[in-house]
Amino acid sequence: MRRRMMRAFLVAAAAGGTLLMMGAAPALAGNPVPNAPIPTTSQAGYVATQNTFRYVVTTFTVPAASPKYTSYAEVVLGGTSGYPATLGVRAGGGTGSIEWNVVGPLGGMGGGTMKAITPKVGDTLIISAYYNQATGRVNFGVTDVTQGVKHVLSLPATPHQSYNAAEVACLLTTQAAAPKADVLLWEMTSTHVTTLAGTRGSMNGPWLTRQIVDVAADGHVVMSPSYLWNNAAVAWPGPWQRGPGLVAPGGRRRPHTQAPVGPGDGCS
Repeated sequence: MRRRMMRAFLVAAAAGGTLLMMGAAPALAGNPVPNAPIPTTSQAGYVATQNTFRYVVTTFTVPAASPKYTSYAEVVLGGTSGYPATLGVRAGGGTGSIEWNVVGPLGGMGGGTMKAITPKVGDTLIISAYYNQATGRVNFGVTDVTQGVKHVLSLPATPHQSYNAAEVACLLTTQAAAPKADVLLWEMTSTHVTTLAGTRGSMNGPWLTRQIVDVAADGHVVMSPSYLWNNAAVAWPGPWQRGPGLVAPGGRRRPHTQAPVGPGDGCS
């Protein structure tokens, strides 16, 4: 069972830490991000770094749950200062499928579930995390476009918080055997990021964008996103659970050396 916690890659991304160059391109064509991917043990997606952020949003359709593993679509404001603010939706939907945490990863201490909305498989959802510096609060927003309902949960951020990384990704909380062919887990669209100064962009903008890749201990790529696409890179058709053929150089995941995200949240 994988540890349900935010990996320290947000610290690595913001600080320019250990990176991993993959030996194969994603399955679908698009706009490649010209920066080496960041290896994790549970996540795949994209992270914007080297700026200070207040807002991240994405849109997706809730997929059916898999009997073999549990996955989430998530947006995260994090970085090297303070604790990450995380909002995610579990595949399969249902009661309690929307989870949040203002001091760490989904499923960690200090988090909870949003009970005001109960998404179903096939529903189109918009999820966002917004940091209001004036009030010192994080607003988690969820709109179920299919059901026509919206809810915003406002929670206090940690004091003197600064978010220098904004992430949109898939979280895979349980180990999954490699499929015979690549499997599309989530499809994120209309993804946007806003800096604290008010500069807006997609995952690309006046900041450094890095790809996040899930790599197993034996070196094979468990999960990775395809290229950003759709002109301003507002969408990408991924992340994908990868088949057995994609392997990181050297055959093993490089060790993490970054500091932990917060108390009890180390690398693994």
